[in-house]
Amino acid sequence: MNIGNMKKTSFSILSFLIIFFFLMTELNAQIVAGEVPAGTSIYYPDILLTRTADNTDTTAFLEIDQDGSVDVSILLYKGFPPADNPNQVLFFPVDNRYSFCLYEPYRTALFDQGDTLCGSGFVWGIDTLYIVDCFGGWNCGHGIDSIQDMYLAYRENSTGRIGWIQFSSSLYSGVEENPITFEISSVLSYDLGTNVSEENNTKQVNISPNPTFDGLFAIHSDEMIRLVEIFNTAGKMVSAFSGNTDEYVMPDVAGIYTIRIHLIDDRIV
Repeated sequence: MNIGNMKKTSFSILSFLIIFFFLMTELNAQIVAGEVPAGTSIYYPDILLTRTADNTDTTAFLEIDQDGSVDVSILLYKGFPPADNPNQVLFFPVDNRYSFCLYEPYRTALFDQGDTLCGSGFVWGIDTLYIVDCFGGWNCGHGIDSIQDMYLAYRENSTGRIGWIQFSSSLYSGVEENPITFEISSVLSYDLGTNVSEENNTKQVNISPNPTFDGLFAIHSDEMIRLVEIFNTAGKMVSAFSGNTDEYVMPDVAGIYTIRIHLIDDRIV
């Protein structure tokens, strides 16, 4: 290979890397709160923190990738009085594996369902501590509204992959003996395997009719059903139903859909 070809090859590789970088950046920037892109799944961590006593805290641990190791430590703290010593929810990512989208230093941005995660006007933090929610004090403000089913944006630092965490919180106690709470209801994960039980092939779960021509179908299961999710071919969740019902309804648009069934013990089929 002569020098001219070496230069041309190096330039081609560099061009490919630049194009690949921008494609990945564009892909990550288009992740939408509440959606489930192809190659991802939702899991439901059992995280509900409550604190009643003043000047005390409680903790929980979140595994975003479900690999058996803690990714984020969570602390819920109840101060007294909150006007001076605020109630707070804090995230402490472990070993800089994950970062969170911010709207100001240390304060995580919140997104509604359907919002593009961490778009223009937001930045990715490089911190060891993130303030997810707080009430009281000079820095937190004194609003009384709780947060219901909002989304945080996370980024896996080693891969650049972006996902969301859905949560609710209530840090205004009204009367001081009332509790403050923080709950994570669902997490978008890039690990598809660990939350699907190997025992699924022994569970008798049948869908009929399949295919359906009028959009109605039934699920026959040996186990109680907690949640049914319907995804289109793009991996977007288009419908969800809680609990067992006699009939479920497919979306109005005809097509091929994937049905994910969550049993009462959190197995997924």
